[in-house]
Amino acid sequence: RGYYDAHLSALQQALDERYASCVDVLESVMPPGTRWTLPGGGPTLWLEPSPAVDAGKLRENVAARGVDLEPSASAFVGTPALRGFRVSYAFHPPERLRTALTILGEELRRLG
Repeated sequence: RGYYDAHLSALQQALDERYASCVDVLESVMPPGTRWTLPGGGPTLWLEPSPAVDAGKLRENVAARGVDLEPSASAFVGTPALRGFRVSYAFHPPERLRTALTILGEELRRLG
């Protein structure tokens, strides 16, 4: 009947919109020295703060403001291949992700 194909098309469009929104927010709120990946697929990108930022203090500060950061070490066995945090743009609505990334950007500026 075509329902599945229509559903997949709608999901892909929604993910594409959330991805574009996430990248736009990162470009507007992150301080200099913050880097992030631009994945070729998948609903996750990686954000890497400036090496001057204390990751533990950053997690503590954003948690106090209602944002949870998942360190890259939790996604790897052994030594992490990346330093930083995962940003999953597929799960939260764009406005909620914008709020969280804005808080993260503010704390990165404060600690950097």
